[in-house]
Amino acid sequence: MMHSIEVSTENVSVLASTLANGGVCPLTGHSVLQPVTVRNTLSLMHSCGMGAESGEFSFKVGIPAKYSRTGAVMLVVPGMIGACFHSPGVNHKDLPIRAKHFFTKLSEVYSFHPFESSVRQRAVALCPRRCRSRSRLPSTARARSAARCCWPL
Repeated sequence: MMHSIEVSTENVSVLASTLANGGVCPLTGHSVLQPVTVRNTLSLMHSCGMGAESGEFSFKVGIPAKYSRTGAVMLVVPGMIGACFHSPGVNHKDLPIRAKHFFTKLSEVYSFHPFESSVRQRAVALCPRRCRSRSRLPSTARARSAARCCWPL
């Protein structure tokens, strides 16, 4: 049985961005996925995409994600961002350690959790959906720098 295919983080990032964009490929502008397919895919990613740690990840981070045992993680914030990260070094449940830490920190800084606004628990969390100016958001370079940060294994 085939368990995987050969892809790059760039290929998976395009897929993630397409899911975040409601099924429209950001490179071509063509609709390549039906809205119901996007909804169903994101629902599965949210509920079981992180394997044995899906419940905890959904509870703490609240972002649809899918991981591979090789250390790749695809992340989708509907209407905002789709990305793929490669983070070698997995825990006892085959979950990429640094990626999990990065997503937890990302969720602490930005209110991407779907229930964040109803709880209003973190008044200091930034809401990128409410920013009137894109210049207020951290630059891509700063985000990449944060992703490269070496958290202890």
